[in-house]
Amino acid sequence: SNTIVSNSATLGGSGLGDGYGGGLYLHRSDATLIGNQVVTNSAGDQRWGEGGGVFLEGGAPYLRSNTIAGNRACRWGDGRGGGLALTGSEATLEANAVVSNTATLSPTARSEGGGIALWCSQPFTLTNNLVADNHAAQGSGLWSYCGKWGLTSGLLVHNTIADNRGSGAGISVGPYTTLALTNTILAGHTTGITVTSGSTATLQATLWWNNGANVGGGGTVYTATDVYGDPLFVDPATWDYHITGDSAASAAICADPI
Repeated sequence: SNTIVSNSATLGGSGLGDGYGGGLYLHRSDATLIGNQVVTNSAGDQRWGEGGGVFLEGGAPYLRSNTIAGNRACRWGDGRGGGLALTGSEATLEANAVVSNTATLSPTARSEGGGIALWCSQPFTLTNNLVADNHAAQGSGLWSYCGKWGLTSGLLVHNTIADNRGSGAGISVGPYTTLALTNTILAGHTTGITVTSGSTATLQATLWWNNGANVGGGGTVYTATDVYGDPLFVDPATWDYHITGDSAASAAICADPI
C-alpha cells in the first residue's frame, strides 16, 4: 500500500543519462510487493533507460495487485520496459495493472516493451494481469529477448493484453524465447503477437479481437481453442477492462481481468 510517484533514476547530462528503475530497483531480491502504486516515474534521460516504473534484476520477487502506470523507461534515448523490466529474473506477477507506460518519448530511438520487457529471464510467471494502453515500437505491450548464452521462458495465464500502441505487436517474442500462454485476451493491436524465427509461442484458449493481424513473424506459433469476438470491456477509456456478461471471452474461458 505504498505510493511511489514522480521519481527519476537519472537527470541526465551531457553524454550521460543512463538509468534503471525509475521507481524501484530490485537487485537479486526475493521481495514481496503488494498493493502499491508505482506511477509517473522515469528511468533514463539522454541515452538509455530500462524499467521506468520497476527494474527487477535477478532473484524471485513476487508482485501482486500493484498499479504500474504512466512511467517511462527513457526520455530522449533508447528505452526498454516502460512499466517493468525483468533481467535474469524469476519473478511472479499476479493481478497487476500495467497501463499507459512508454518505452521512450523519442520517435527515432530503440523502443522495446512499452508495458513489460523480459530479458533472459526464466522461469517467470504472469497470472491475471492487465497490460493495456502502453507504447513502444517493438512489443507495445510485452517484449521478450535473450541471446545465445541464455533463454527467456515463462508461463502467462489469464492475462488481458489490449490496446497497446505503436508500430510493434501487442506481444513481441524475440530470439531465444519460449512462451506458453493460456486463456489470454489479445485485442486492439496492429499485430496480436509476433514471434522471431527460432523462438516459440504456444497459445491455448486465446480471444482475438480487433487486431490488424493476429500472428506474425517467422517463428513457431501453436494455437488451440481460438475464439474470435468482442471482449466487451466495461470502459477502456478509464482502464476498466473487466468484461461484461455477453463477452466473447466467456467462450474462451478467459478470466475477468482485475
